Amino acid sequence: MRRFFFILLSFLFFLSFSLAKNLLTSIPKNGATNVDYHIKRITIHFSKNMKMNSHSLVVVDGYEFPEVSGTPGWLNPRTFILPVKLKPGTWYGIGLNSKTHKNFIFAETGEPMPPQKIIFKTAPATEISSNEGGASNSSTFPEISYSEIFGRKDKKKVFSNSVKNMGDSQDLGHRKKYFILKKYRDRTENAFSILVPVGWRVEGGVLQIPPQSARTVIEFCSKKIKFSVVDPESGARVDFFPTEYYTYTTGPVIQFVEVRQGSILDGMIFLQPLSPSQFIRSVVVPEMRRGISNLEVLSSSPLPKVRDAFSKLFAIDLYRQSTGLNIQVKAEKLEFRYGENGKTFHEVWFSVINYLLVNNSMVWQPVFTSGIRAPEELFKELKNLLNLIMCSFRFNIKWYLNTKKRAKICMEKVAMTQREIIAIHERMVHHRYDTEDAISHELNLSLAGVDEYYDPSINDTVLIDNSYQHVWSNGNGEYVMSSDPNFNPNDPRWNLQGEWKRLNKKRK
Repeated sequence: MRRFFFILLSFLFFLSFSLAKNLLTSIPKNGATNVDYHIKRITIHFSKNMKMNSHSLVVVDGYEFPEVSGTPGWLNPRTFILPVKLKPGTWYGIGLNSKTHKNFIFAETGEPMPPQKIIFKTAPATEISSNEGGASNSSTFPEISYSEIFGRKDKKKVFSNSVKNMGDSQDLGHRKKYFILKKYRDRTENAFSILVPVGWRVEGGVLQIPPQSARTVIEFCSKKIKFSVVDPESGARVDFFPTEYYTYTTGPVIQFVEVRQGSILDGMIFLQPLSPSQFIRSVVVPEMRRGISNLEVLSSSPLPKVRDAFSKLFAIDLYRQSTGLNIQVKAEKLEFRYGENGKTFHEVWFSVINYLLVNNSMVWQPVFTSGIRAPEELFKELKNLLNLIMCSFRFNIKWYLNTKKRAKICMEKVAMTQREIIAIHERMVHHRYDTEDAISHELNLSLAGVDEYYDPSINDTVLIDNSYQHVWSNGNGEYVMSSDPNFNPNDPRWNLQGEWKRLNKKRK
């Protein structure tokens, strides 16, 4: 008997940017002419899994090959990293395989990849490129910031859009004496912005939950953000852990729901309430730091000022007075060190959790969980920079309010369908036959905020976020959505591969 307690289809679509037939993309982009010469590596993403025990990098006639500053290697079967040291105002060329060198090999077939080239030019020494580091030319949006909760008195100065020199400290040793920061705007949904040092990379954004994986209230009614800013040279990083709803009860539950730690109950993860420090140790670290060794907790402490700031932000006192419900806020930090890949890292995580107690049941939500880390020998020098990056995170208020509005509507629909869902499960128990498929489809459409589109290339329908007015498919399982009536994915300037055809909504 399959359960579908809030397992709702959301959206599954991807934009694919291709260099050529076999390359998915690269950083810097092929053909770029204003590349930041401060970047420390070339990143190449393949569209197919490759063998990770070989590669062939060749010189391209008429172009300079980058000075290699470290050992090239594979990050994963589809990502190859080339550490480099670049010069300003220089045309570079990188060949991948040739007629005689064929060590980029497809893992599935064992055949060598056809030769490819990556060509780009670095910016002049007098300019700072926006191709790497996350600067954006898009218009400025009003934003929400959590920076004030960490008590930065100089936040207006530090978090401006302009480039900032972070000082000339000799204590950084082999590292740069200064950091150039650029404002990075989220490339998944323009949901947030953050300051990123030039040469550091960004990972993640707004998570796109596949329909078969959506399990919880947040996954189909709201948005999850999982995002990191990483220094590829030292391994220093700032991480943002996605929020989620958790629930726990000591009272009776309906007999057909199997309740165990980590299972789903009422669209929430069933887990005994944890303090923020316990949450970091038991949930965050196992998810974010797999494969580490010798973890040593250095300290665990409350953050009363952060707690009070979040209580004010969410109007907790007013909420208590208006509802009479018992709600609490806790904020703590956990500091620890561990070993990873032969290095010792020093790490600090911050977490703020709301707890709502109703009778014998608890609903709790980590509303903010973020961490900073660096190699032990660099942590003291980089700590302020990492805190600055973390505190510069700002939501795009237009995205934030729109997301909250849609989430509220979705949650109201969830509440209205509770009795119907329970009745469905009761019928399943009593009559011993599957009635889920007959009704879950429409429930999924109504609750998840999606529409059905017919895709003739697969002779089937796909579910697309209904906040977009136009949808195209290239016949390769890739979809583009836009509400701009003038947008055309076949326009060469967008560099979208394939022939894109507009899809029509399925008639009801």
